[in-house]
Amino acid sequence: ILVHAITASVARIIIIGHQTFGPTQNKNQLYLIGASLFREYFKVYITGVPQQLAFDRWIATIAWSW
Repeated sequence: ILVHAITASVARIIIIGHQTFGPTQNKNQLYLIGASLFREYFKVYITGVPQQLAFDRWIATIAWSW
């Protein structure tokens, strides 16, 4: 998770830097597209981790023999 968080932070800095300084010409920069896609991937990944843990605990609670 730490590697994903660091990479997502770098992607966010790239996007903010692009929004602040802007491109000199009207063309798509490949690094900006990659940073945006990775940022969206990170949002999906980081919201899926707690969901997987909750599902795991739910299954364990049901399968536990009292």
